[in-house]
Amino acid sequence: MNWATTFSKLGRFGKNVDVARQIEWGARFSSLLSDLEENIGKFGTRELSNIMHALGGMGVRSDKVVRFVEDNAERILAKADPLAMSNIAYAFAKLEFKAARYFGALDGENIVDEIANETLQDISNTIWAMQQMRLACPELVAEIIRDADRIMANGDPQAISNIAYALADLVYFDKSLFVAVARQAERITWHGNDQELCNLLWSFAVAGRLKENEEAVKVLWREVNKRDEGGFLEKNWRQLKIANFFSGCEGVDLAMSEGHQQNMDKASLLSISSGFGRFENDIVEELKRFGFEGFTREVSPYPGD
Repeated sequence: MNWATTFSKLGRFGKNVDVARQIEWGARFSSLLSDLEENIGKFGTRELSNIMHALGGMGVRSDKVVRFVEDNAERILAKADPLAMSNIAYAFAKLEFKAARYFGALDGENIVDEIANETLQDISNTIWAMQQMRLACPELVAEIIRDADRIMANGDPQAISNIAYALADLVYFDKSLFVAVARQAERITWHGNDQELCNLLWSFAVAGRLKENEEAVKVLWREVNKRDEGGFLEKNWRQLKIANFFSGCEGVDLAMSEGHQQNMDKASLLSISSGFGRFENDIVEELKRFGFEGFTREVSPYPGD
C-alpha cells in the first residue's frame, strides 16, 4: 500500500468537516490509522510530510505520528525540501501540537536559507504555523525581513497578509517589512479579500507603522470603505476598530462610512463571561500582548464618552 498517497487522498476530505469526521471515526479508518502508526518509522521525509499534511487537513491527530515527527525533527528536516517543511509545520499547527523541537530545528541556518528562497506559499504557511503555536524562529524571521522586498513583490494578497499578520502578532515590527508590504497596497486592493485587507490594516496599526506608510494605509482603508458590509465578520470589524483607534494615536485620519462605522462600533462591544465589556477592554488586552501593563480606569465626566 502507498500510505502517503492513500492519506493524501483522504486528506482532501478535510474541507468537508462532516465527511472528514465520518472518516475519522469509521472502523476501517481507525484500523488504517493503527497500521500507519505501527509502520511510521519506515517512511521517508516526503511521505511523512504528505501524511502529516493529510492528517492536519482532516483534523485527525495521531499522537504516535506527531510525536515520531517531533522526536526525529533534525533527521527529517535534513532531508526535507521547503514544501515538506511547510507541510509538516502546517500540520502541527492544525493538530494543535506545540512542536518546539521541530521549529527549533527549522530555525537552523541552512534550513532558513533554503525555505526563505523558495515559494511564498511555503514561507507563508510556515510563518502562519509559527504564529498559531506562539513559537519563535528568529533566524527565519530575520531572513524574511532581509528579503522582504522580493518576498512581498512575488506574493499574492493571502501570502502577504498572512506573513504581515503573523509577524505583527508575534511582535516583529521591523520598519523595512512594513515598507515592503506598503509597496504592494494598490495590487492588494485589486485582488485581496475582506479578511486580507483587515489583517493588513490591523498589522500596520499594532506595529505602529500607520503614519510612515500613510498613503498605502489610506489606499487599503478606502478599499474597505467600498466593500459590501455583508462580507466582513465580527472579528474583521474589531480589527478595523483597532486600526481606527491607533490611527488617532499616530495622527492619521481614517474616516469610515456611516454604515461601516456602525458595524465597527457594534463589534467593539464584546461579549464576555460577566456580560458585556466596552471596547476599552479589548484595547487593553491588545496592548498587554505587546508589553504594556499597569492600566487604571478613569471615568470620563462626559455622557457617552
